[in-house]
Amino acid sequence: MITTRQGDSGFTSIMNRRVRKTDPTIKLIGKIDELISILGYIKTKMKGDELDELQEHLKKLLNELSYERDIERSMIEDLDRKIDNLERSITIQLNRFVKPKGESAILHYLRALVRETEIYAWETNFVNISIYMNRLSDYIFLLALDESIKRGEFEYFRS
Repeated sequence: MITTRQGDSGFTSIMNRRVRKTDPTIKLIGKIDELISILGYIKTKMKGDELDELQEHLKKLLNELSYERDIERSMIEDLDRKIDNLERSITIQLNRFVKPKGESAILHYLRALVRETEIYAWETNFVNISIYMNRLSDYIFLLALDESIKRGEFEYFRS
């Protein structure tokens, strides 16, 4: 049954206990759910195994949060390796702010959402999830940069 009406009073269940829907963990779950959804849309516009993998990783974060557990440090280390590899493949040197434009701008939007999600994460006690979100915004910036170069959309702001 989808509609239970149990949340009509502003409470929801997590780990068999009732908490306010304004609880920081519940807010974080909602923000991660938003990231998973926007990634689903982005995958209709862009191809790449990394986008599907990101969705799977974010679902793992949701699973851990639903049990009120933090993620393993190895997830951060895995993301660090991906960042290092992608950064090595990008040949331009950044010296100004990159202007989001064209099809790749949706990745910049995702990056902005991840940064917002990181703020929600720091309001909880899940330090590794907070660090993961910090790294994830860097990774998505690199994905956006790489995509903008491939599509011929790369441009700096004038000032």
